[in-house]
Amino acid sequence: MTTELGGIFALDVETGEIKKEEKNKKKKRSKTIEEAEIMSALLSQTNEFVVLDIETTGLTPQKGGRIIEIGAVLVRDNAIVDEFSQFIYPEMKIYKQTIQLTGITNEMLAGKPVYGKVLPEFHKFIGDRVIIAHNSIFDWERFLVYYFERVGIKVKNQVIDTLKLAKLYHPGQSSYKLQELCKVHGITLNNAHRAIFDATATAELAIIFKEKFTKKEEGVSNLLELDKPEEFKEPQQEKKTTFKIRRVSYWEKPITKKKKMQRIYVNIGIGNVYFDIPTQTWYNKDVKEPICFESLERQVLKTLKLQNQVDLCFYRN
Repeated sequence: MTTELGGIFALDVETGEIKKEEKNKKKKRSKTIEEAEIMSALLSQTNEFVVLDIETTGLTPQKGGRIIEIGAVLVRDNAIVDEFSQFIYPEMKIYKQTIQLTGITNEMLAGKPVYGKVLPEFHKFIGDRVIIAHNSIFDWERFLVYYFERVGIKVKNQVIDTLKLAKLYHPGQSSYKLQELCKVHGITLNNAHRAIFDATATAELAIIFKEKFTKKEEGVSNLLELDKPEEFKEPQQEKKTTFKIRRVSYWEKPITKKKKMQRIYVNIGIGNVYFDIPTQTWYNKDVKEPICFESLERQVLKTLKLQNQVDLCFYRN
């Protein structure tokens, strides 16, 4: 027989011992574990997905962080069947800390395409497939979603985070870093903090997780649709938006004595986009809708009565 003493303790009347109360409420499950369970169910139903990793110059795009490398592999039926690997010129010199961490130097990035050229091609590679990353909040949500929007692409891919899955499958582990998880599962990771190598190792980890910890069961897909949050649901097809050219204006700003920023700003009614003349690349400034820049450029050229992109580079008003 016990009597409550208050808090988490109770007195055993027969022995006189003070014990922890057994009828305490169960600890509330963390949001991370709940999300991981949804991701685990999604992984069990997914036979094709893209695993990616990026290297950056900083921690946030809003504070100047740029993507300098993208690495990704396409996994189909638990085997890597294709890959995407590309350096990106950040239009700035990278700091010593970044060079020491990644091994990527300014010389390696010189002459490489800017993100406005790379991301549309990368989007063709990933399509609407499920995305997997280790700490997807950083690679996908913080950086790639942001920079995809800057090139007019609204991504709504379903996302699985192997970091969250590891916390579900390996509770109580001291470290959930990719290198440590690779050691646990016998995965070779050479050149850590290089995108394609990290992406490949993460893919191998995801395949092991799927084979070892998930079980495909009938009826799970229906349960997923009922229970999962909005961000885990299948992306809906975007409606095509028609833009009307309202205003076109040339803008420039000196950077050094020999270098200057040059842009053609275009107001399309619901916001502004601009054409960067030095890199001959289109970017979104504040439009909330997806943009097809190939179509928009044709509209701009027609409005200005120009023949091609070269003519646009020399447009002044």
